[in-house]
Amino acid sequence: MKEKKKQMNSDEQRIDFKLLDTKIDKIDVKIDQVEKRLDAKIDKLDVKIDKLDVKIDQVEKRLDDKIDSKIDIAVKSMKAYTDVKFSQVQTSIDKLGDKLDVSVKGIVGLIERSMGNHVAIEEKVIDHEQRISYLETKTG
Repeated sequence: MKEKKKQMNSDEQRIDFKLLDTKIDKIDVKIDQVEKRLDAKIDKLDVKIDKLDVKIDQVEKRLDDKIDSKIDIAVKSMKAYTDVKFSQVQTSIDKLGDKLDVSVKGIVGLIERSMGNHVAIEEKVIDHEQRISYLETKTG
């Protein structure tokens, strides 16, 4: 009897193992199916992410183009402004130079007249001294 019990236990265990194996196989199949669905979803997400990357790249390019355009406009505007201001400064410097030339010519003319008058006065003084000397020699 004990042997029959052992054999029955042994048979029951084999049946239990077979049932467990069957259940495990079913679970493996379900896990495989879930993995396939998850892989498919991941693949779809990868495609969406790639599309988003493309869109982001396009937006970055448009923004870079806009920024570059704005910078170019600002640089041209600043250059035009500084060119105008430098031109105004150059005109002012030229006018001051012309005024300085006129002033220098006036001063030179004044000095020349003063020197001419001085020479004339000096000549008159020398002439008067000679007359005085001559008159002194005659009276003396």
